[in-house]
Amino acid sequence: MTADAAGTHQTLVSAKQTLAVDHRYTAIVGNFAANLQETILADQTMPAPSGQISIRVINQATRAGAVDIYLVPSSGKLATTAPLATGIAFAGHTGYINVPVANYALAVVPAGSVPVSTAVTLFAGPQVVYSAGAVRTVVLIDSPLASAPAVQAIVADDYDPASATM
Repeated sequence: MTADAAGTHQTLVSAKQTLAVDHRYTAIVGNFAANLQETILADQTMPAPSGQISIRVINQATRAGAVDIYLVPSSGKLATTAPLATGIAFAGHTGYINVPVANYALAVVPAGSVPVSTAVTLFAGPQVVYSAGAVRTVVLIDSPLASAPAVQAIVADDYDPASATM
């Protein structure tokens, strides 16, 4: 796979990987223009186990450094929630992690931060309803024009069960 400059055939970055027929992939071109990297990851295209959802987080935020990821349930608080994953470095990812079905808010903090009210939160998303069996990929990217490191989250629907009400 290659990524070309817009409107040209000038290759900016390429990756060699065998892609299987009838499979889906997430392809990300990231880092700085002078050092672009292409990452290709196979998507989970089958439902999460019964009563669960599957979530994968990919860190493409160049300014944030390593991060800790939290899924805060609607009845909880960041300070009392265990992290979903810790120390996810730039260009790293969590792989798919299965969690019980619930409403969750995604929170991202610098790796090793103690999540208290004075902690720096790089991202705090809204509560999201996840249907049983749903599979999501979350890509963290730099927030534009941030005076301090901050991230945005792009969410891809890798799989939705037929019963999903989204």
